[in-house]
Amino acid sequence: MCSSDLADELARTQRRGVTARNQAVELKLRAERRAGEILAGLGLRGGDRQHNSRVTLSQFGVSHKESSQWQKIARIPEPVFREYVRSRNVGGLRISTSGLIRLWERTDGDGRRTASVSGGSKHQPSESGCPSPETRPSS
Repeated sequence: MCSSDLADELARTQRRGVTARNQAVELKLRAERRAGEILAGLGLRGGDRQHNSRVTLSQFGVSHKESSQWQKIARIPEPVFREYVRSRNVGGLRISTSGLIRLWERTDGDGRRTASVSGGSKHQPSESGCPSPETRPSS
């Protein structure tokens, strides 16, 4: 086997590894999205701590951080979620919870990407999703 054959085999093995990992992470994210939907529907709040009759996150073995994150990813529309997973898989890139959340936070709330400059102001994207030359900040 020559070195180019070895490099090709290594690349195929790495792609299979990323694909298998992405399948597992997608399954985990789908479960967390569903858990977030359920938690949001329960309407758990801090409330009156004098009464022991209220249901708490700890009774479910869920931390406040997990609950918050799961509910955040549950609010991401399914088409945006699917497109994130598809684009990462096609590109051979890893799927992650933080990547999904960052993508959603860079949208204008309806799944369309917006461009922002370091000052935080948003510019109207063109059809390609990139700011048009007239809306780009000057250098």
